[in-house]
Amino acid sequence: MPIRYVYLENPKSFLLNSIQDISIATDGILMFKKVLKNNSTDDINPIEYLIIDKSEIEQENMLEFKLKELENLFGYKPTDDLALIRLIND
Repeated sequence: MPIRYVYLENPKSFLLNSIQDISIATDGILMFKKVLKNNSTDDINPIEYLIIDKSEIEQENMLEFKLKELENLFGYKPTDDLALIRLIND
């Protein structure tokens, strides 16, 4: 059965009240690898940094900024397609 029919027959909806911080991501969020050498002795968990950490919240493109930091400072890049939505209500 084509995927479009499976989706139409199994609609999903969620009702969420009082959201403070929510992230929705594809499975690509699990596919970060350290592929570049860097000079930092620190390590970071890319998943936590993108979906939990609130640093750089003042950046208009916070997630894009964090992805660049993960690559340039820590050597991490996603090795699969990644789509990520993060809503923060402070």
